[in-house]
Amino acid sequence: MNLLNGLIAFTRPGQEAGAFLDKMKELDPNYEEKTHLVKVWLDLSGTEIRKRLQDGVSIRYLVPDSVESYILKRRLYRRG
Repeated sequence: MNLLNGLIAFTRPGQEAGAFLDKMKELDPNYEEKTHLVKVWLDLSGTEIRKRLQDGVSIRYLVPDSVESYILKRRLYRRG
């Protein structure tokens, strides 16, 4: 069964993709044809974005303006 139509995976600095790629191979033996692995220089996670928002710290320049606007307008990830 083909589980992937295409995938782009990003790795942060110091992060190895080996375990991820092994799991992909289990799911779809032909994953290499459809998977693009991109190494990025910015060490930033969704967890860090949410923590900054919960702490009242700006996420400007860390996400696209439209994403920041969406999150702020809907008051996502705020404490209490």
